[in-house]
Amino acid sequence: MLACMPKFKPQRQDAAQARRLGHALAAWFAREPGVTVFHAERTVLESCLPDVFGYYLLQVGGPAIFSALLGDSRARWCFRVAPDDAAPGDVCGEPERLPIATDSIDAVLLPHTLDFSVAPHQVLREVERVLVPEGHLLILGFNPWSLWGLWRLARRGRPPWNGRFVAQYRLNDWLSLLGFEIVASHSLLRRAPFALPGFARRGDTRLLPGGVYLVHARKRVSRIVPVGLAIRPVERLLGGVTEPIP
Repeated sequence: MLACMPKFKPQRQDAAQARRLGHALAAWFAREPGVTVFHAERTVLESCLPDVFGYYLLQVGGPAIFSALLGDSRARWCFRVAPDDAAPGDVCGEPERLPIATDSIDAVLLPHTLDFSVAPHQVLREVERVLVPEGHLLILGFNPWSLWGLWRLARRGRPPWNGRFVAQYRLNDWLSLLGFEIVASHSLLRRAPFALPGFARRGDTRLLPGGVYLVHARKRVSRIVPVGLAIRPVERLLGGVTEPIP
């Protein structure tokens, strides 16, 4: 039986803390083993993004390095929502309270956003709200039930090991409760997170759980549209998508 998703209780991060976390994650992905993680995730995203199309593709949180991959999709416009450390061209906002209009986004990418959110279930609620019916959702996350999850116990306090890794079975439950259908899932990096010469040759690493996963889901919501009325205008500027937080 699926458990109910927890209700959102405001636990907002300090702005300075959010900036420090963002910079620390960016630095981690710029060196090993972060470089290996990014290359593996880029490869699997490159196989998924061509199937994502529409007007708007949104990256919610996560390191800015993933923004460079959005061009592999067939979406017309791509942009990112990030907190105070947002880069030029980003929309400033919190993943738990997106400054985005309802039913306005065709696809959303969450690159380890849930791993570092104070309320990952609330992030998913916001994503469900802004996605159009049949919209795509791509989620990258660290697997707590893997060698990477065990390594976190020894490195606690340092990004990314200080994250709240979400197990994939729990994520799938949350997505089901919100009306999403799992399209595909991928398990990556079936090895230890540290450099160990000959590690891959000492056993069949296919038997190990992947340290990182990608879940591709789709919002299954029917919506009746009167005959003769368009769902959305053909051209729509960014100003029509973003909206201020009340």
